[in-house]
Amino acid sequence: MRDGLRRVFTLDVRSIALMRIAAAAVLLWDTIDRIRHLADHYFADSAIPFEVAEEYYKFLPTWSLHLLSESPAYQTSLFVLQAVVACLLLVGWYGRIMAAISWILFASLLARVPPLLTGGDMLLCSLLFWLTLLPCSRCLSVHSKGKAPAGSVYSVATIALLMQFVIMYTLTGIFKINSEWVDGDALQIILSDTGLAKPVGLWLTKFPLVLIVLTWGSIFLELAAQVLLLSPYQTHRIRTIGLIAFFGLHIGIFLTMEVLVFSIISIAGLIGLIPSSWWNIKPLAKLTQTSASDAVPATNIKTKLPRLSNVFACWGLVLFVTVACCHLFTYATGIYVSSKIQWVAHQFRFDQRWNMFDNPHGLCYRFIAEVRTADGKKIDILRSRDKETDNRTAPPNPTQFQSGRWLLLYRQMVSDQYFLQRIHAVRYLANHNPTRLDLPSAGDIDGKEIRLYVSVGSHESRKTTPPSLMTYIDLRATGEYYLGEPHGTWIRHDDQGRLLSTGTFDQGFREGEWKNYHPNGQLATLGHFTDDQEHGEWTMWDADGLRTANGFFEYGQQEGTWTFWYEDGQSEQAEYVAGKRVEHQKP
Repeated sequence: MRDGLRRVFTLDVRSIALMRIAAAAVLLWDTIDRIRHLADHYFADSAIPFEVAEEYYKFLPTWSLHLLSESPAYQTSLFVLQAVVACLLLVGWYGRIMAAISWILFASLLARVPPLLTGGDMLLCSLLFWLTLLPCSRCLSVHSKGKAPAGSVYSVATIALLMQFVIMYTLTGIFKINSEWVDGDALQIILSDTGLAKPVGLWLTKFPLVLIVLTWGSIFLELAAQVLLLSPYQTHRIRTIGLIAFFGLHIGIFLTMEVLVFSIISIAGLIGLIPSSWWNIKPLAKLTQTSASDAVPATNIKTKLPRLSNVFACWGLVLFVTVACCHLFTYATGIYVSSKIQWVAHQFRFDQRWNMFDNPHGLCYRFIAEVRTADGKKIDILRSRDKETDNRTAPPNPTQFQSGRWLLLYRQMVSDQYFLQRIHAVRYLANHNPTRLDLPSAGDIDGKEIRLYVSVGSHESRKTTPPSLMTYIDLRATGEYYLGEPHGTWIRHDDQGRLLSTGTFDQGFREGEWKNYHPNGQLATLGHFTDDQEHGEWTMWDADGLRTANGFFEYGQQEGTWTFWYEDGQSEQAEYVAGKRVEHQKP
């Protein structure tokens, strides 16, 4: 039994080193790609301002270096540091230390932008964590002078790395057991949507039988991960078959779908599982040290890691498996497991989810950013510069965003988990348009209001169900939001820029003194609100500044004695009870 476990969970140090190089390259590419969008996604006035993360983590406290300062210089310095550390990890300079620093920086970054989290991001973060506990710079590093001496390692960390992929594939396969996948329609549905599919994916839709086979094949492969990666019998041969199949799966995903780093980081992680037998095959054999004075038989090399490493690896493995069991239990019973487990897992960024593609129709989105101009036109600025839109039907084609990160941001906003992001992303449309079609922002066409609609589902359902309103922004008003609702002092204007009203919101409820104005600037009403209802003394004036009414409200209803003044100089008083007039008399 013990020999079987050792055979299954022993990994070649050359494979681990090659995984380090691949993971560092992915991290470096990801960092550079994010730097391209620093102003759009990470600065204080971006589409993802600081308050989004602060509000998101209000009930789930977290840690993040990126949330310590809004300064653009500070944010930029963290990204530059991350790129430098990724380069050092790539060459293997103090690999475990660089992996630890990379993990801290990347885990910190993920907390800064919760709406931009992907399965690939979480997998990359996990791999960096495991690399801190593995001898990742023993080979193919500046310390080994680029050589790759043979050797192997068996530890809790190698068990954790293998289980990372076994659990990921197994749960992904289980969550896909539904009618779309079992019937073989899933890939046809996903690749038919030009918002997610790449040109190769669109081309494959011409061959429905091929897609049916690929759909069934992907489920079978994922559910077979336990056998392919953990077989104690003919371990190297069966794992070789599994790795080749999984490499093919992720290369296919990369070529056909827009999934950011998910495919390439999956391949990078799988490289660490390459059996020792692969290193006898060219060109990998050229990397292996062959000097007679330095070469040591692989079976005689034992990597001794500090006990603390095994403690962290054991903790991480238990936590990772616990999260997986909780997701599986929730999937099977519909019962949500304690958020305390989620909170602990989040601190290590192990709060992963594996149901990304379980509902193919749920990946088909149509967005409409309807902007009303001063002349009354309603233009979808995600598709046109001047053509009026119809928000009663979903557009036939998806929005073409500038990058996969913009596409991800809008898709994530549909989820109730990220509803707070909607307001800020729509406000960003006032000055920036995220499409790749060189279309105007709302400000470029002098927009007064923006309504963001979305339609999700199959082509048939989009035909029969009108798009849903996600959020509304009045560009004529100025004020701040808290937890997705207006909060603090707000000032509203009309289309011509004339003052309409001023007052205070308390998380979406009007509270305290409010003033409304006539178009000529004269005060129209003055009174107080409590819990979004008129409460207390209110006074009204006409456009000439003459008082017309005065009295009291109690929670939205007129109450007590009210006095009214008329144009002929006459006045009258009336008694109100619960909003109903009960007495009328001349003073």
